[in-house]
Amino acid sequence: MIPSYVIINVFRSAGDQMKRIYLVDSENVGDIWVPLLVASQPDEEVIVFYTQKSPHMNYENVRLLKETEKEAEFIKCFEGSNALDFQLVTQLGYMLCENQENCYVIVSNDTGFDAAVRYWKQRNMPVQRISGKELSRRLQQKTKTAEFLENSTEAATEQTAEFLKHETEAATGQTAEFLKHKTEAATGQTAEFLKHETEAATEQTAESMKNETVTAEEQVQTEKYAEPEEMSEPEEIQMEIPDEIMRPDETTDGNQQDEEVSDADPEKNIMVKTPEISKEQDEVIRSLLTCISKDRLADFHNALVLFFGEEIGKELYQEAKNSSAYAICRENQNAISEEEKFDVYCQTVFAYSDPKLDCPEDFSSFLYKANAKRKNLNSLRAALQGHYGKDKGMKYYSLFKSHIKIMNRM
Repeated sequence: MIPSYVIINVFRSAGDQMKRIYLVDSENVGDIWVPLLVASQPDEEVIVFYTQKSPHMNYENVRLLKETEKEAEFIKCFEGSNALDFQLVTQLGYMLCENQENCYVIVSNDTGFDAAVRYWKQRNMPVQRISGKELSRRLQQKTKTAEFLENSTEAATEQTAEFLKHETEAATGQTAEFLKHKTEAATGQTAEFLKHETEAATEQTAESMKNETVTAEEQVQTEKYAEPEEMSEPEEIQMEIPDEIMRPDETTDGNQQDEEVSDADPEKNIMVKTPEISKEQDEVIRSLLTCISKDRLADFHNALVLFFGEEIGKELYQEAKNSSAYAICRENQNAISEEEKFDVYCQTVFAYSDPKLDCPEDFSSFLYKANAKRKNLNSLRAALQGHYGKDKGMKYYSLFKSHIKIMNRM
């Protein structure tokens, strides 16, 4: 059986899209129309003109006819001299009158049909004739072409399948080998990377621990020598510090110290020099003694250190704490109120501030009334900034934060 892809019209040229109708003279060409029917296009028609004189069909064509789904049209003709030929031409003329868009092909070895073909061609009608021999040749040629194409296709398919099989196997093998090497390389690189990373992390951890240890030691040393005011600032909790702890070298008994000095070596007594107190220092001492209770000598000492520094403040403290020149100041402590003491202390701090700051009129009153805020430096800072503004409030806070503990105990 001719493959379906070979079912192309044996007379249709490239680009010819006209439907073909075959008119077969069976008395002349026999049953050649059977392979023609099998090989024709689905839209093409095969019309078989026959009489009792038409040759019998061979068994091979009968088999082909049974296997094809396409059917031919049969026209039984009246018998007589050239009777089939006249009826065929008559049918051709009738069909041309009905439809001139089709192409009509007479299949016959009888050249008498050529006159009718020329007649219609002169009128630009698509009519032609083909002999049985030529039709057989074309059908055989198409069959060979079909077989060649079929065999070529099968061979190409097999070759392609074999090629793809080998290529797939090769590619699979290469891919497996490639992945194997890549996996081994990646595993090696990962192990090496992790090794270096672990070593680096270990070294960094050791170095970090070493630095942390050093930093911790430095911080301990820093905290050891840091001033109490600075250490307590972030979250300050005001605590009462006993006088004997803040001033271990100080006693409230003036007579005892005088005895110690008297019992000392006379030569050492000669070397002791009484510091000269300036007018500025004298004013500060009198102000502090007016504000700070005589029972708070440690606060008096610390206040002098805040105003004049550690060395000078200590010398002034030793000179002034039992001096009779300042007795009047101690007596005045009972004559003024606690709020007035606040005012004297605040005025003194502003007077000797560096850089110089002017004291607001309501500052001492505000600070005195902010009793709850003064117990925590953070709360005090917020209160000062809220009342005097962010910038001025911060300046006032920085100026007084070291004095607040002393003022809280006045």
